[in-house]
Amino acid sequence: MTQKQVERFTSKINKGGSCHEWTACKTHNGYGRITINGITLRAHRVSYGLYVGEIPKGKLVCHSCDNPSCVNPEHLFLGTQADNQRDMTSKGRGRHGARNGRAVLRPIDIGEIRRLGTERGVSQHDIALLYGVSPSSVSRIMRNVSWSSL
Repeated sequence: MTQKQVERFTSKINKGGSCHEWTACKTHNGYGRITINGITLRAHRVSYGLYVGEIPKGKLVCHSCDNPSCVNPEHLFLGTQADNQRDMTSKGRGRHGARNGRAVLRPIDIGEIRRLGTERGVSQHDIALLYGVSPSSVSRIMRNVSWSSL
């Protein structure tokens, strides 16, 4: 990057807190973006490249702070998609239960499934047919492996 491009990049950062917030254009999910030499790039990747080093092919630049608009190089680390997923899951940011857009069941269903199985003695197979899920899903709900937050 040229000095002018670096100055343009740094002018779009608010360093008022621990996270250095990208203040310019962002994606729909909050990641900063900037166009350099006709190529649109993610701002956090540009920051990592400028202040930390080269990004190997196939590597992601992940956020330890979980703030997509942060470009603070101290909050960025390299990882694979699997590393990023593990980080997300370990911090409880995954879309589990009702937050999962593909969820078939609702929280109210979970309570009823547990009541049917424990209080009324309905088989897991019959519950699965009733709710349109697999018997193994019902088993995981009954054992508090799935939907354990309810």
